[in-house]
Amino acid sequence: MSVRNMKSVFMPEDDKYLDANEYLDHCDDDDFFKFRRRIEESRKSNPIALCDVCYQAVVLRGTTDRTKYFAHPKNSEDCPIKVTSQFTVDELLAMQFNGKKESRAHREHKNLIAGIIRKDTLFEDEVAIEPTYREKHSFGVAKRWRRPDISAVYKAGNQNVVFELQISTTFLDVIIKREDFYRENDTYIVWVFLDFDPEKFTSLDISYANRANAFEFDDVAKDKSLKEGRLFLTCHYRVPHQNDDLTIGYKWDSVLADFSELNFDHLSKKIYAVDTEAILANVKQDIADEKKNRAEMARLKKIQDEEVQEKIRLIIEDERERQRKEQELRLSRLRDTNRTSNTSAFDKQSTRNSYANRRSSSISSSFASASGVSKSFGDTRLCTNCGVRETPRKIRSALFCKNCTYAFDQ
Repeated sequence: MSVRNMKSVFMPEDDKYLDANEYLDHCDDDDFFKFRRRIEESRKSNPIALCDVCYQAVVLRGTTDRTKYFAHPKNSEDCPIKVTSQFTVDELLAMQFNGKKESRAHREHKNLIAGIIRKDTLFEDEVAIEPTYREKHSFGVAKRWRRPDISAVYKAGNQNVVFELQISTTFLDVIIKREDFYRENDTYIVWVFLDFDPEKFTSLDISYANRANAFEFDDVAKDKSLKEGRLFLTCHYRVPHQNDDLTIGYKWDSVLADFSELNFDHLSKKIYAVDTEAILANVKQDIADEKKNRAEMARLKKIQDEEVQEKIRLIIEDERERQRKEQELRLSRLRDTNRTSNTSAFDKQSTRNSYANRRSSSISSSFASASGVSKSFGDTRLCTNCGVRETPRKIRSALFCKNCTYAFDQ
């Protein structure tokens, strides 16, 4: 059965309702764990997330398979959507943590780390294991106390530092209360994992609140510490990077460092190795610059493409104009050639006709002279006898065919 009984959450700061499934299915880890912390920090004084049925403050939880869900806190008032059972998931996790807090592995590593710190020249000689760490205030009266696993003083700046070993799941509200207590008492807190798992909520609750840094005392750190006689820790950090599509990607990386290489955050009273927030700011700036560069390149390419298209258009127009002129020239030459041919043919035909006319005239003259008749006059006629059309020869008042001397009817 799904653990998501709460389908919607009311956000009083924004005066709107948040779709639980939509948010939890699409939020990334950074957003989720920061929101989870904000809800827990403000839950008792000024809650920022309320059940949309009973309007009580809610919390963000997760199952062992990392299913995220909104839930009512333990011991909250009754609500129609609450699921009642003998033990809640959080109660089971609490029993598991309480059983491991004083386990053999926890005690052995606590004593080992304390012994290494005592040899480390970066720390004062006095190192306490599970001391009662009393609250400081103006009246010098202790009303609260915490028992850290290890307490020491870092020589540089005379800084009080406590080490809390993490070997199992711890409630987020417990983590927040411890961090608040030490910050208020001007003491730096270092959460040390003996088995860091970036898939566990406790690991991420602690790391995301510390610039995505988490310290682990693994075999590599242990061997280096024992060999060098000073404390080394493996720092796991979630480093942002730029993807090819100009989105931000993340991956976990690690570095081995001693305390001289670590950074102290004076406001949060936490210690970190890698400033992932600064890296993220640089990545965002790089992405912004790259987007700007790509936009400019796209603009220039568009201009270049338009210029190329214009050049191509002009070349095509010039070629068409050249072809048009060539075609006109060919047609002009063809007309001139035809005109010359026609004139020559006409001249030849005229010459032949002139010669024929002269010959015919000569014959007619001779015939007329011999016959004593005058020149022929009149229009041409078709001779029905020989089929030749010619101007008939006129002898006195009679008309004859020049070809066969056939006498035409008058």
